[in-house]
Amino acid sequence: MKSTTLTTRLPTLMVIVAVTALIGCKDELASPDSTPRPEPTEPVVLQSGVNAYLVVTGANEPVGSVLAVEARIRSTDEDQTPTAFVASLYYDHSRLEFLESVDLSDGVLRFANPEAAPGMAKIAGAAANGLNTDSLFVARMRVLESGYLDGLRLELRELGILERDFADVASDVYVSPNVVTSDSMVVRNP
Repeated sequence: MKSTTLTTRLPTLMVIVAVTALIGCKDELASPDSTPRPEPTEPVVLQSGVNAYLVVTGANEPVGSVLAVEARIRSTDEDQTPTAFVASLYYDHSRLEFLESVDLSDGVLRFANPEAAPGMAKIAGAAANGLNTDSLFVARMRVLESGYLDGLRLELRELGILERDFADVASDVYVSPNVVTSDSMVVRNP
């Protein structure tokens, strides 16, 4: 008799649990954040010396899209050729998924650890004669949720410079907190 009572009540219990779950998630289901975010308007302002910044292929890509996140480095002073770097790319792992580090075929040996920590990928690179590009790395990332630019930032942990006998100058590098969608948003400090 107990098994009959449990069997007849089980479907009712499952319906109650399902309805409760749907009511609890009502806000998420009824009103997902689909409001388009404006394109970034804050430019990267290059400071004197070596600068690092992020460029993304789009600020309003739909969920499921794949975008490129590129870390660039630029010097405003005399030639300062990077030879090696260690960087961390921070992101909101509920909004972006790290897919891969792109092979740029530019003579730089790169290694990426996309799972260094939740929301952090570590990327390192080196070239004996220096990087012949302003790209430190390019990562392909999948959009999981809108607002993915929030929390996207670069940290430069090490940077060797050829003209300084490979000295680590990472602490002297200005890393812009602004993320831009094109190089036209990169300006020199007056």
